[in-house]
Amino acid sequence: MLAWPGKDVDNGVVTAMRRAQLLLAAAVIVAVGWIVAASAAGATVTHPRNPAPAWFTSSFKHRVDAAGHTGVPVDGPSVLDVCPGVVLHQNGVGTGTCLVYPYGCTANFVYYNGGGATAPAVSDGRHLYLGSAGHCSDKAGQPVYGAISTPGVGPSIARIGTVSKRVEKYGDDGSVLDVESIQIDKGYHVYPDSPVGGPRGIYDGCQVGTPVKYWGHGYGVEMGQGKPEGGASAHWYNNGYGWFGPAFPGDSGSGVVTANNQAAGDLDAIVELYVPPVYVPGEIIGTRMTSILSWLGGSYQLVNQDHTLSRDTTTACGNASAGGSGRKPPKL
Repeated sequence: MLAWPGKDVDNGVVTAMRRAQLLLAAAVIVAVGWIVAASAAGATVTHPRNPAPAWFTSSFKHRVDAAGHTGVPVDGPSVLDVCPGVVLHQNGVGTGTCLVYPYGCTANFVYYNGGGATAPAVSDGRHLYLGSAGHCSDKAGQPVYGAISTPGVGPSIARIGTVSKRVEKYGDDGSVLDVESIQIDKGYHVYPDSPVGGPRGIYDGCQVGTPVKYWGHGYGVEMGQGKPEGGASAHWYNNGYGWFGPAFPGDSGSGVVTANNQAAGDLDAIVELYVPPVYVPGEIIGTRMTSILSWLGGSYQLVNQDHTLSRDTTTACGNASAGGSGRKPPKL
């Protein structure tokens, strides 16, 4: 079982975590009003997602459905206003795609449940999936819309797939399972590479202080295109993990990787209160990649940046006891 770092963690890691906490506090203050709160199993967390844009009306949805893979540009605001850090995958979707409906979130990684040693570059409508957070949809069967780019149209909104499966659970032993799988519509090109690097395999380690990074579409204020973020890990459990760093509305579901580009998991929530104290207030928590693949089932694999496949469903980190971690955190 790993909890807060003890004597073996140097002052540099603690200092980095302190700075990250300050950044996160500022992020939460800016984000108040957009973040959605949730409580479960003694946990009170906030989900950094956005509501669907006001302009995403029934009539607009019908236009997008009729346009197919071409998508529909958005006139004032533009797609780049809605997704200022948008990854505009040409004729397709992939790791980091900006999701706008049913909620404003970020796609994490690409998953494959077909045969062969590599994943195909184009979806057949059956075997390729995008992941995001479970709270980024309401139910299985719900259509998902995101930002894409097509020749002659440019940035636009298109229907990209359908929620095939979702879950949203927070346990008192440090477990986090807040995930959805989106079956990608037939004909879309699929881009598994993350804008921050990777994924290249799966992180199943337990080292506190491990640097993590991600690409999300959350902003406190509108900024230029592109938003990589990161931080330092504070907890690794078998079925959940946490780190300190910034998170803004729209970042929910983002794919988190380590410094060497192994997939760590997704970004799900910011802790307000956790009883027992397996995580601490201000910590960002998510579902581990090992847990995501276990939940998806035996035939699902992570698609690496080069379209090769990885699967790993176990770690040796342990889970927190009902009484909490049993170790005191350092003074930050």
